[in-house]
Amino acid sequence: MLAALEKLPAPVGNYLEEGKALEEELLEMLGDQGVMLFPSYSCVAPKHDWPKLQFCHWVHTAVFNALGSPSTQTPLGLNHQGIPLGVQVVGAPGRDHVTMAVAMEMERLFGGWSPPREAGETLKTKA
Repeated sequence: MLAALEKLPAPVGNYLEEGKALEEELLEMLGDQGVMLFPSYSCVAPKHDWPKLQFCHWVHTAVFNALGSPSTQTPLGLNHQGIPLGVQVVGAPGRDHVTMAVAMEMERLFGGWSPPREAGETLKTKA
């Protein structure tokens, strides 16, 4: 679907100017060592193939890809329904090592990846 949309004429100049302004604002905000925590998606983990039907929900990650900013997806455990939760750690271009260091620490603090629970399975708490 995206390939088909790319064939449509669009005012590219305006988008390029807006993208450059957004990139400059992001770089000013982050500096060399700053990071931003940003949702990975518009909701908790959607069911398989569901994003294909709601293709605009991926903008949470696409914007940073377009800007060339590193983004490290960080698992943070499960919500009360047993669905995986996470956040992306975004940094300035060329600062992948900063986003990875922050992601590793967050994963350590929050427990990191956990397998999703089956329907009806209870949450196991750490003793």
